[in-house]
Amino acid sequence: MDKKDLEEIEDWKRNKMNYVETYGVDIFHEKKKSKPKRMAEKAISIIYKIVKIMLIILCIVIVVGTALILYIKWKEIYDFVHINPQDTIESMYDIKLEVISKNVDENDNGVYKFTVKDKPEIEFTAIVEWASMTEDYSDNCQRYYFNNWENPEKSLIQTNEFYTEEGFLKYEQYMEITSKEEIEDKVKLMYDLVELAGEDFAPDWGLYLKIDENKRIYPFAYYGVNLNQSIENANREYDSLNENL
Repeated sequence: MDKKDLEEIEDWKRNKMNYVETYGVDIFHEKKKSKPKRMAEKAISIIYKIVKIMLIILCIVIVVGTALILYIKWKEIYDFVHINPQDTIESMYDIKLEVISKNVDENDNGVYKFTVKDKPEIEFTAIVEWASMTEDYSDNCQRYYFNNWENPEKSLIQTNEFYTEEGFLKYEQYMEITSKEEIEDKVKLMYDLVELAGEDFAPDWGLYLKIDENKRIYPFAYYGVNLNQSIENANREYDSLNENL
């Protein structure tokens, strides 16, 4: 080995040291690594990235899942302490409603105006205060059917109609009786209105026979009552009210 070769070796060593000092990497050493070792390092790097991505996805799933569970629980609690008037009334009476207007606060408490989709003439009010609701659907429903009842004897039925301070309709109808013998004919007339209403009839309709201010007979006190049952109910109630006279 001559002097020139020794100088080249020294130059190579100096270049190596300068590169390591400048970049912190010994590329001369890296080049000497075996191919299997480089492949193993690449595999470990890929696995690390995959695990990292999976952990990130898992964290996202946990966060989203927790948020969803909390929302569902919050919704259940909210629905428990705050009634939804439209859903509740539709379920109660098996009808479909449209909102005409509403005057509510940020918690949806307040006054709602509804109409029945297939009978838009029926408009009524509902007032919601958290889990409490008051509405006058039945009263408006009764008035609707009476107004559309084509019976020449309907004028024999007396109507008492007024609005409360809150704006609820109070609607009741009755026929006065002075003896038990009048019951059958008068129940038959009133039952014709019940038949007209069909499934829309409700036992809470204000429809009764009046003996005096303190004695009333409600012949249609439950769903599905037929004419004969209504007459029997009225006769039985009449006897009960007058048994101590």
